[in-house]
Amino acid sequence: MNRAFSIYLDLVRFVAAVLVYLWHSNQKAIVDGPVFAGGYGPSAVIVFFVLSGFVIAYVVETKERDWRRYLAGRGARIYSVVVPVVVLTLLMDTVGRQLDAAIYASYPFDQFAIRVVASLFMLNEIGPVSITFFSNVPYWSIAYEWWYYVLFGLAMFVPGRWRWPSVIGAALLVGPKIVLLLPIWLSGVVLYRWQYRPGLPVRWFMPHCLWCRRWAYLPFTTLRSSGSWISGCGNWSATGYSGKWRSRSTS
Repeated sequence: MNRAFSIYLDLVRFVAAVLVYLWHSNQKAIVDGPVFAGGYGPSAVIVFFVLSGFVIAYVVETKERDWRRYLAGRGARIYSVVVPVVVLTLLMDTVGRQLDAAIYASYPFDQFAIRVVASLFMLNEIGPVSITFFSNVPYWSIAYEWWYYVLFGLAMFVPGRWRWPSVIGAALLVGPKIVLLLPIWLSGVVLYRWQYRPGLPVRWFMPHCLWCRRWAYLPFTTLRSSGSWISGCGNWSATGYSGKWRSRSTS
């Protein structure tokens, strides 16, 4: 991957991150009116996942060619973000609630041990569970990313007849929410390897992307909205995001 293309991917990643930030800022408790470009969060998430699949396909082919390097590389990539995020979320939520508790009213602030442990070990989105990490609603995507690393690693590095049983077993373990978005992540892998299949028409790839947007992401949002933990760990719907800005109450 040449330097120019690497910079381009960084630019795409940056723009997607800004769009996700604007999406999560587009709520009545923070701003007085709709945020510019604040309605593209879901589309930016799709960009992130496709980009992730593309980059992982590249590093497996060029750098992390055995499971030890892959595990070390992916673990370092995830936990260099996770540990600071967990600490900062706890700190900032604690301070923020002291400064303006009303802004945090729709976010959970209980079951600390369960939320922290589940988030650290990527168990916050397993199966039907959807455990919100306090006010850090976007944290769900880190767990998805980790499990896509795991599933892809099993497919690439488990030898012989155990390969596909291990992949299927892991997919059953993580549950339908994560699996539903897997085709989007794998689109990045396909896109990376497309350069070695010059005879395949690009029109085959586009319907797959449209299928992912319509039939994978939309059911996924429904599952996340209904997924919750029985003892009140909260869920996506509890955070009050609708994708559209709603005016402040006049009462």
